[in-house]
Amino acid sequence: MKCTSRKYIISGAVAAVLLAGCSTLHTTILPRENGVYQITATASTPREATDGAIEKATKTCESQGKRLVVLNNEDQSKPELERNAKSVANKVLTATGYKMFFSFDTDSDGKMSMLFKCE
Repeated sequence: MKCTSRKYIISGAVAAVLLAGCSTLHTTILPRENGVYQITATASTPREATDGAIEKATKTCESQGKRLVVLNNEDQSKPELERNAKSVANKVLTATGYKMFFSFDTDSDGKMSMLFKCE
């Protein structure tokens, strides 16, 4: 009986580690003057970077008992044509078996920079 429950615990821990590795989102928050923060988020898609930046900024403000006020944002993602070309190239490399040797990095194709305050 103990052995079975250990298997579930170990399986759950392994699944959590694997799922955590699936996200390509990386965020950095820097405090600026007058209560302003700058957040930069990178991810595999512009949408994931934008959503991640907003979520992280919201959590920062909520931890202070305040609400998020976005001052400005700038989408610094790579052009859609470049993102699509990398995606197609990676599919071709996968189909031909060469992806194990070479692939195009798409983990930081989406990039968002945003200034915000907590009020």
